[in-house]
Amino acid sequence: VSKMVTQIRSNAANSAQFTKLQVDAGMKPLVLVEHCATRFNTAALVFKRLLKIANVEHTNVFGQYVAWRKQQDRIKKVEAKKKCIELADAEWVLMAGFMPLLTEIKAISDEAEGATYPTLAQTVRRLYRLDSFLHDYLKTFPPGECILFAMKLRAKIKERMMTGKNIQLGWGNTSGARIGQLQNHPDEHSSRSSLQIMAVRWS
Repeated sequence: VSKMVTQIRSNAANSAQFTKLQVDAGMKPLVLVEHCATRFNTAALVFKRLLKIANVEHTNVFGQYVAWRKQQDRIKKVEAKKKCIELADAEWVLMAGFMPLLTEIKAISDEAEGATYPTLAQTVRRLYRLDSFLHDYLKTFPPGECILFAMKLRAKIKERMMTGKNIQLGWGNTSGARIGQLQNHPDEHSSRSSLQIMAVRWS
């Protein structure tokens, strides 16, 4: 996905043609969002923009772009490693399957990032919220890779939270706190200006 987006954005001719195809389809042209490896949760933004363009009724912008780009490759005799990058149908299905999960994770981490006075209790509630979402998400029978990702993420939450193991807050030599301690002190405040609760890096 990232390579396809980069190929379209990094070349002036590709970008211009992609914009033209959107205009010809009667759409307000949108610029593709490029994944940033140093920022959390950009995968949700990348997927959202791609699916928004792809799901416009009675249009086939990506299909038309791929056909145009392949024609250019033949005319210019482009070497194999620089030829048009396209996504298979199964990859589009997988992307759509991941969207609800990535959107929820981004919402939770954005909420945590925006908290002016974060507490440990807030962190616990957000993790329980994510676990509850994952429980319901798995009932929707998403694509296999989505199921594996969601199950691994839920297992990690249970390992840290549900079994009463120490919660590693991620700074200094903090020993952590058990669930029982949090229940006894629900308003215990963290000593950090912000807590990075959950984020996804997409590679």
